[in-house]
Amino acid sequence: MIQLSQRTLGRLVCLALSISAWGLAQALPAGSDAPLSAWIGAYTLSESTPPDLIMNYEVSVCDAAGDAYIGVDGHMTEIRLKAKAIDKNGKLELIFKGYGSDDMWKKGYDAGDLLLTVAKQGPGYRIVWGTLKSQLNEGARSAAAKKAKADCSATSGPKAWGSAAQ
Repeated sequence: MIQLSQRTLGRLVCLALSISAWGLAQALPAGSDAPLSAWIGAYTLSESTPPDLIMNYEVSVCDAAGDAYIGVDGHMTEIRLKAKAIDKNGKLELIFKGYGSDDMWKKGYDAGDLLLTVAKQGPGYRIVWGTLKSQLNEGARSAAAKKAKADCSATSGPKAWGSAAQ
């Protein structure tokens, strides 16, 4: 059995706590924001109203730099938005940057608008609407979503959207 003095034991405990604290500091960047790489993927949700209107949404976060795309498809709707993804206090904020070339209307959003927020909720996710609103459920504040893919391969293919047009 190894015998340690109280002083040596105290130093070892202090060293262990310092190493542990340093590891935690490395895991969470300043401001307690998680790295964007944890959010890379495609988040989807669908909503419907009688008799047969369906709206499909896809939020794709493509890289740790925050390149993101939002696609909304449904009855007379084809919205293509380019966004900047920002992790803020463990939630993902999507900030409007421009329109995809095949966006139907190219109106309604200004640079810097908070389009929506994605938050982890249990095994799934919750989308909280910002300037992008639910297309079918007027007044809805949020909707349940799921992470459908672990990469940026959006249903509509952001690469096919062309350059941003404002």
